[in-house]
Amino acid sequence: MSSIVDLYCPYVHESPITSASYEAYNQTKAIADQAGNIAVYRGSTKRPMATFLMDASVEALSITPQGHFLVAGDNQGSIVVFDLNTTAIFFEERREGARGQSRAFRAVAISPTGTMLAAIAVDGILRIWNLRTGERQNYRGFVGSSLEFDARGERLLVIGEDKQPKLFHLQLNEIHPLDKAFTSIEHVRFTKDYQYIFAAGAGGFVLYQTSSLQVVNGKAAQKSSGILSIQVSPSDNNVAAFSKRSIYLMTTPDLEIYEQFPHKAPKPSNSSVWDHQGIWIGGGDGIMHSKSSSLAVPATHYISGKGDHRVSCHNNVVAIFKKDTRTHLFSAGKTIKEASLSRNGEFLVLSFYQAPIQAYQLKTGKMILQAPAETQNPKAIWCTPNCIAIELENGGGYWWSFKTNLGMQIQWARNITLTNGGNWLGTLTPEGRIQIIDCHTGKRALPDPQPTSQAEIQKISFLSKSSKLVALDADGYLICYDLSKSGVEGAVGKDIMQINTPVKRLWGIQQGDFVVLELGDDTKSQLLYLDLSEQQDPQIMEDLSPVLQI
Repeated sequence: MSSIVDLYCPYVHESPITSASYEAYNQTKAIADQAGNIAVYRGSTKRPMATFLMDASVEALSITPQGHFLVAGDNQGSIVVFDLNTTAIFFEERREGARGQSRAFRAVAISPTGTMLAAIAVDGILRIWNLRTGERQNYRGFVGSSLEFDARGERLLVIGEDKQPKLFHLQLNEIHPLDKAFTSIEHVRFTKDYQYIFAAGAGGFVLYQTSSLQVVNGKAAQKSSGILSIQVSPSDNNVAAFSKRSIYLMTTPDLEIYEQFPHKAPKPSNSSVWDHQGIWIGGGDGIMHSKSSSLAVPATHYISGKGDHRVSCHNNVVAIFKKDTRTHLFSAGKTIKEASLSRNGEFLVLSFYQAPIQAYQLKTGKMILQAPAETQNPKAIWCTPNCIAIELENGGGYWWSFKTNLGMQIQWARNITLTNGGNWLGTLTPEGRIQIIDCHTGKRALPDPQPTSQAEIQKISFLSKSSKLVALDADGYLICYDLSKSGVEGAVGKDIMQINTPVKRLWGIQQGDFVVLELGDDTKSQLLYLDLSEQQDPQIMEDLSPVLQI
């Protein structure tokens, strides 16, 4: 059986990475996968600035200088140019069925001015669109998965069907062959300053001088597992080659390998980037891999959920799911302690170890609350469709009513709890007695529940989707109150059983039928499940992580 971490995978791409592109000036990176998903990032953030969906596996990506346009070509023969400033489609030509599959794209490029679009497909045709007029010209006899405009957008760097690099002069409509390489060429790229052309194939590497189109250096590949991709440095004229197992970094023009390391990407593809953070190649696991890290969401450290909605936390990143579909993925900017979702999936509250509480409205994606400074590292948080509440580290708490748009504070409470609907706040007085407060008015909602003994109450919790409240007193007795039977004198409690071990927290689940007690210390936890109807025997789960949420 898959773990909940596997079921709710936090990664942006949940299928193999198929292509990637990077633009150095604005530090814009695009990554695409086999399912047609494209995620676009700007800077070092792990939260995509934009996401797009194509009709099929995206095998070709390119970004214009300064990151204005992104062009994507898929396996169904569709090609789309996205305006990254507006996320609108600037140009598209879509295909489907057998007609589309015959022109599945393997390389795309867009000129620096965004006026010319070029693409190479599996049918060996180089297609060039004038984006101002919409006109398209076709040229046969081209292969490979490389295509690039020069700095002025006047020439295209391509690979002919003879598997040798060429420069296609667009204004002259002439093809200028480069000096013949000693090996078949599969990948070509201009260096950062366009002074050189770096080419690679199964037999090795070749460096050309752009002005003369002559070979200035070449090197045979030694024990290579095959060259999948090549890249150029965003900061100098160094180049990189990617094999199935390793990454090779070389200087120009001498092509000396100054560093070599394994990338550990499973089933890697022609999907590499060299950005300001490092060198990456996409794997069959949907992750970009490098020397000692992976460009993906950090490991899961916290999971919570209500009904169809789930939230998982990964250091500073939070992922939201509805059933089996991830609906949100973003960075909170700091390490998350806990997260709580409302049962309708509309609101999210995050707590942090060293920052105040934040609340979000997920429909708009906007933060609706930045709580006071003293709310950092709280004991507990609650989020409902009507209200959110926070129990502070040193006692007392805050709550905010969405209905009345009011925020209130209670300083004297030793423990608080919130109903699943968010209408009642349960509190413990300094004397260890229970009070029920109306969250929208701040006044008492019911007469105080009656104690079953002189022992002070230490912990309380409402049971989900019910009028029941459970309490644990100083003698270890678990008590259940049905608040629907409060009357004038207050609800009468019923002793359930005595717990002879320290209890960290209480939860109510399954519409008030079960109560869960978290036992243990800071190194491990146990969960004790109690059926309040006594139809099932108590059950215990042992050796769990000390960070738990039900």
